[in-house]
Amino acid sequence: MRSLATLFCFLLVLLTPYWMYFPAIILCIILFPLYGEGIILGLLIDVLYGRPHLGLVLDFPFGMIAGVCVLLAAPIREHLRFNA
Repeated sequence: MRSLATLFCFLLVLLTPYWMYFPAIILCIILFPLYGEGIILGLLIDVLYGRPHLGLVLDFPFGMIAGVCVLLAAPIREHLRFNA
């Protein structure tokens, strides 16, 4: 299931605008534990569509956002209930 979600997000990154793939990546980060693929997809977004040479932190904004989301979702995910 996780690999299908990663493939789906990868195709979304390549074929759709940001307002479609960004929520999908955030949703995968919340649903799957330690979804490090979100960071890799964020870095791919930055490489494909980012502006070069803005500074160390600003060079990879989507990668940084995905990394922060993975770190924040880890403790929060323990308190979420996905079944009724």
